[in-house]
Amino acid sequence: MHMRGINFVLGLGVALGLLTGCQAASPATKQASSQSSKTSAKSVHSSAKHQARPYQHWHTVKDVHLPILMYHSISSGNQLRVPAKEFQTEMTYLKAHGYRTLTANEAVYALKHRRIPQKKIVWITLDDSYKDNMTAAWPILKQTHQHATINFITGFTYKKNHLTLADAKRMQASGNIDFQSHTVRHLDLNNLTYQVQLTELSSSKKWLDHNLQQNTQVICYPAGRANQQTIKADKQAGYQYALSTAPGIATSTQNPYNLTRQRVVPGMSLTAFQTLLKSFVNFSSKNCYILATFFVFGRIVEEHVVFEWFSSVKQKHQNAFISAFWCFVVSLYLSTYHPHGDRTRNSALRGRRLNQFDQRAQIHLLSYRMISGLSNIIKIFAT
Repeated sequence: MHMRGINFVLGLGVALGLLTGCQAASPATKQASSQSSKTSAKSVHSSAKHQARPYQHWHTVKDVHLPILMYHSISSGNQLRVPAKEFQTEMTYLKAHGYRTLTANEAVYALKHRRIPQKKIVWITLDDSYKDNMTAAWPILKQTHQHATINFITGFTYKKNHLTLADAKRMQASGNIDFQSHTVRHLDLNNLTYQVQLTELSSSKKWLDHNLQQNTQVICYPAGRANQQTIKADKQAGYQYALSTAPGIATSTQNPYNLTRQRVVPGMSLTAFQTLLKSFVNFSSKNCYILATFFVFGRIVEEHVVFEWFSSVKQKHQNAFISAFWCFVVSLYLSTYHPHGDRTRNSALRGRRLNQFDQRAQIHLLSYRMISGLSNIIKIFAT
């Protein structure tokens, strides 16, 4: 009995000790749990606040200059197909030089409110929703952490070489791709009646809004063309902005239903690609001396460099007068001095280097024939 009594007392003591320990630990556990809950709640609140105000850190500017790069197929074959290797190089350049690639919604916000997240911004667009946008472009965009907008032809989802709805949903979920409208059948809107235009515009927007759970704000014109009826239909269909194929840097002062874009073509050098991103030429005294060097020491300048510079001047200026003047000056230079003689000039005119540029730029390059009679003016200017 004595031993049993001792065992009973010891067992009771251990039980009381364990009970006391549990009670002592309980407040600490509750406190840790409470702190964890508060931290979690704070994180959720911060995330929700950021989602509610995604543009709170953007700053206001006098005028937004937004390069909108225009691609089509990421493959090889013609002037609308940029090889994947070149696309990779261009996306890598954007990443290395600190460019932020905007989403369609961010681009609309920037242009509408004249607010930007940083100085270097660009909007990448791919027209026609080709299948290789998923198989070739998308992996590169993910690898380089860039974003692009695919202008989707909603009536082409059944075609073999175009994206399906399942493809679009998968790409959208990645966060690297968003989708805007490129109409239903990709018809030249200029050739359609107002009612048919409205149907094309409205139907494609409704399809995208319903299937991708979004508010489609941008229409990209097939063939880049539109008329006044098109713009009226854009507004009635509910679009905020429209993309053309006219070259130039888009700005917040442009007609929102006729935004200019910079065409990226196959074979374009990285130097030429860089010029597509710049909204103006700095007419400092240094650049004026460089320009004078073109005239005085033209023999050391390869013609294709001048061609690339000329193309960039034509595309970069928003001020028509300045653009026309400098294009005129360079045209005069091309008409008066050719360091390699007529043979080189003629071979260039036959397209030795010009196949890298937009057809509009080629027309301007050839136009110097019309003003060759004014060569003496530039000789006087150069001296």
